[in-house]
Amino acid sequence: MPKVVPEYKEEARRRIIDAGFAVMSKKGYCAMKMDDIAAHLGVSKGTLYVYFNTKDDLVLEIIKTIHEDVEATAKAGFNSTTPLEAWTAMLDYFMAKQAANNSLFTEVMAMAARSDSIREGLSQKIAIWIESATDGIASQQSQGLVRQDTDPRTLALVIVSIFLGLQNLAVTGVDPTEIRERWMAMGKLLLPSLSSEEKIPSTRINICPLVTEILTLEQKKGESVKIPSCPADCQNYAKCRIQPELTGK
Repeated sequence: MPKVVPEYKEEARRRIIDAGFAVMSKKGYCAMKMDDIAAHLGVSKGTLYVYFNTKDDLVLEIIKTIHEDVEATAKAGFNSTTPLEAWTAMLDYFMAKQAANNSLFTEVMAMAARSDSIREGLSQKIAIWIESATDGIASQQSQGLVRQDTDPRTLALVIVSIFLGLQNLAVTGVDPTEIRERWMAMGKLLLPSLSSEEKIPSTRINICPLVTEILTLEQKKGESVKIPSCPADCQNYAKCRIQPELTGK
């Protein structure tokens, strides 16, 4: 039997994942059979089991592929636009995928209630989405692009939850145009554009070692951290964007 070259094996896996994605998008998770994927590729069903032990194993790889696409889209948008524009671009991405693949993602979400492996795989990916969104929002807060009256993880969890709900609305037939309009209205409340007076100049972020240390800790923990009082003779207090209570008054 000829030796399998690793590069060829990875290419074969990717072809199977793409075929599974296409077939499941058309037929749905429950109706899809490994025979359908084999027929789509023009190979025997046994060939598929060389790469995937079960249908659920294949579905988990499809979820992984979706996550990688989302991550690539997020990185491209969040580095070049305002927070609201970046999140709206993400919504447009989800709506386009939802239209193309019907109710695939919603069905996978429902299957998570019945399959331990799918639930575990999906929860891991959603947790990564939330963590990535938290890091992105924390970075935007440090740049003065997003208000700091809410900790970044709370805001990330709210936005991800809204997106998942909007996807479900799209599946039920709600007009995508209206979904986008309603998101824009909600997004302006969650991610308001700051005026030039409200934006925090980057030169003021690192003006105080104490404040810098506390803000870093706050972003890592994803929650507010109490800022202690500053000495009354602080030379940078007038320029400090936080201006805590002063001691010695």
